[in-house]
Amino acid sequence: MIIPGFDVKGAPLGHVKVSDDDVAFDAGEALGIAPDGPATFAARLDGAGAMKGEMKQGGNVAPFTLKRVGQAQVELAPKSTAVARETEGRWIGEYVFAGYVNGVVYVGCRDSNLYALDAATGKEKWCFNNAGSWVITSPAVANGKIIFATSDSSLFHVLDAETGKPVAKVQAKAFMFASPAVAGGVVYQGVLNGTLEARDLAGDAAIVGFDRQFGVGAIFSSPLVANGAIYLGSTDGNLYALE
Repeated sequence: MIIPGFDVKGAPLGHVKVSDDDVAFDAGEALGIAPDGPATFAARLDGAGAMKGEMKQGGNVAPFTLKRVGQAQVELAPKSTAVARETEGRWIGEYVFAGYVNGVVYVGCRDSNLYALDAATGKEKWCFNNAGSWVITSPAVANGKIIFATSDSSLFHVLDAETGKPVAKVQAKAFMFASPAVAGGVVYQGVLNGTLEARDLAGDAAIVGFDRQFGVGAIFSSPLVANGAIYLGSTDGNLYALE
């Protein structure tokens, strides 16, 4: 396995499972070992010659799409797992990590702007001004959208990742210093009044599921979604875990 940008070249795959349409494996120690284990990969053929899936590690999820470009470039070891013809070969594609997608870096600034920069040259692709509020949080990238929150204006923004044009804007109840987390089409956002919001990414960013306040503590930390649970810390001195 080769992962550009992470200095991973020729890393062996572990715990390989394959079928006619599916492949799953982990990266061993190639990307480091998180508390809940190594990075895992799972993908499925989409019927159009591409393989789509997700890499997961430590609550982070990175979607990827692969296309077969030729024959496999390695010789099978004597005890290698058999690979179905449909999944055999050399596959190349793109992956999406938070704040970095398709060669573009998305970053907020205290000048009230969110910037899209070319990862190779640093040149500005587009700039979105949110009218006077610092962008302290790290943006999340999911489903072709950029999601971020502001501090003193208490605004929750969703932008088109390609153009920077607004998709949705919602007024929150208090300042937001926590970065959003995305899982299952839902955005989880911590708010300084001690509230954790769950917002719909597909629609107009409306509250879905819950809008829950925890005690009297503020939420500065970014929520972590892992193994069906949401973890977040609060200035009331507690670490919360929600199903």
